Amino acid sequence: DAVVVGPLDRSATVGLIARLAPGLAPEAAAQLWEHTGGNPYFAAEMARANPTLDDSLGLPAGLRDVLTQRLGALADRSRVVLSAAAVLGREVDFTRVAQLVDEDEDSVAAALDEAVAAGFLVESGRSWSASYAFPHELMREATERDLGAPSRRRLHRRAADVLKDGTGRAAVVARHLRAAGPLADPAEAAEWCLRAARDARALEAWDEAVEHAERAVEIRSGLPDRAAYAAAAEETARLRLRSSRDYPRAVTLLEDALAVRVEARDEERVAQLHGRLGIALSLHHSALDIPRALEHLDAAERLQAVESYQVHTGRTQAAMFGVRTALLESSSDAVRAVAKRDGRPDLVVAAGWAKAWALFNRGLLGAAAEVGERTWQGAHDLASSYLMWGAAQAPAVRATIYVLDPQAARAWCRRALGQPRFASLAHSHETVLDQLGLAMLLAGETEAAREVLAALPGTALSRRLLTLLDGDWEAAEEDWATSMAVDESAGDLHDAAVNALWLAQARELLTDLDGAVRCLTRAMEIGAAGPQVPMELAARAELARILAGTDTDLAARHLARCDEILAAGEDWRGRTGRVHLARAHVLAARGDRDRVPAALDAAAQVSEDLDLAWQAAEVGTARAMLIGGGAEAAAESYRRLHAPQRWVDRAFHVASTGLPRPPATVVP
Repeated sequence: DAVVVGPLDRSATVGLIARLAPGLAPEAAAQLWEHTGGNPYFAAEMARANPTLDDSLGLPAGLRDVLTQRLGALADRSRVVLSAAAVLGREVDFTRVAQLVDEDEDSVAAALDEAVAAGFLVESGRSWSASYAFPHELMREATERDLGAPSRRRLHRRAADVLKDGTGRAAVVARHLRAAGPLADPAEAAEWCLRAARDARALEAWDEAVEHAERAVEIRSGLPDRAAYAAAAEETARLRLRSSRDYPRAVTLLEDALAVRVEARDEERVAQLHGRLGIALSLHHSALDIPRALEHLDAAERLQAVESYQVHTGRTQAAMFGVRTALLESSSDAVRAVAKRDGRPDLVVAAGWAKAWALFNRGLLGAAAEVGERTWQGAHDLASSYLMWGAAQAPAVRATIYVLDPQAARAWCRRALGQPRFASLAHSHETVLDQLGLAMLLAGETEAAREVLAALPGTALSRRLLTLLDGDWEAAEEDWATSMAVDESAGDLHDAAVNALWLAQARELLTDLDGAVRCLTRAMEIGAAGPQVPMELAARAELARILAGTDTDLAARHLARCDEILAAGEDWRGRTGRVHLARAHVLAARGDRDRVPAALDAAAQVSEDLDLAWQAAEVGTARAMLIGGGAEAAAESYRRLHAPQRWVDRAFHVASTGLPRPPATVVP
């Protein structure tokens, strides 16, 4: 009998599916094996009916007819009991089935025995608990569908009542109440959805938690109790923010909740929602709006009867992106004071994150590193993946973007990626992988980096840099220009300056030196005003290098400011190499050629010590250009990086002529 034929093992079933649907991906074939419980007949029919599995794995008409015929051969009582079991789920407990059909245990047992004999169920119980399971999900689905809609809804309604007394069953009860449709109380269904969301959150099952919470929002949106809707919207928004699932949706939910609370004149909740919106608008580029964030935080402070840590933590985030270092410092101190007063170790971590950024912005790299280490340890002691993300991400960003130390960046990324359940935080996981990819690209490990970057969205920083390194300078220029404009409009001066720094590199490669200078000047202005000394140093070093041949005096002034920053004694790692490279260009432009080799040697040594492969190649090109000769060696340094021919041709041309324009025959 094709329906009850024994299951094949996984490899045999997948092999059968591969023959029937040769274009099917192996993972889809494995999914079909799971769905059919290894039944070869079911697998074959499913593969024939839907060779690509691009739609749902619903039951094909032929299988439905076969199963319906076999169901009809069962006694009426057995069909009732089997239908109740199907409503309960793939695996069911004998006691629950008996409760659901409200029959004596003997008659239920007899009905289940008939279902087992007919191949619809298999015994799966342990010695202390009799339970049964459908051989595969398709058979359970067909059995449930055999019920009419009214009967199915009644059973789901009763199943919810039967299961309410169990622990950890909120998700199951919520599912039954939703399936009961109009027979269930919508307010009750929404409440169980929220309970299910909280249970899932406790397990860090974020996707499941968000799905349950959104169901509650959907249900309550149609009910007259607007306060209940606002509560569900806010709870769902908080889940989305914590799990980094769709920041714009979180903002929309918070705005909906705020409108309800304002209308109800609930000032306490209004203040809290202003605070949450301030935080939500300063977390992620997809929803970033620093001016609006600060407006909401100011409103929260005006309305709040007592001091709220929410306002201060929100301001630290907004101040970091807005490059407002004084506000970052004061808000960090305020968070620390609240943490001390209330005994909140999690707020100690938040304050440490902000303090480290403020110290770094001031150019106090050593002090920032010490605070950063303590912050990581505090987050680690709390075993919080969310807190550990910020504690590791910030120093990784500082290492890749500002001080050019790929080894340190790698170490911080590995700390975060090695934490249990860290991958469940989608955005957090992506941003750390992004920094790991940047570190690998800086070190010249382009092919290995591609594997890391394959899972990242196109907006990732490392994906943009890879585009540049792959020789598509025009695409990189366009992408960075767009990103910089978006960042500026959102008040995200931190990312605007970073994008300006890289945009300048793309424009220089495209021989738009005026455009490169404009970008670097804007980055320098942001760094000087913040203050954010690391960005100021980075921008001034590049300005000194590029302007050396056209405005030597201005280039020298930029270099002098770089030397003033370096004289403070901090370890600027790879960024020091950029200053040495700029010095070589300025010295050559001033005719002080005797000192050029030493500056180039210093730049080369820094690049070698820190595995900055692309910077080392650039230093080699500068050596050939400024000292003379060695054009072929400069080109070879890019070949060793497996760089596209466009890079090789440019290096040879610049080293030979000292001019930025590559040969006319060079194309992307």
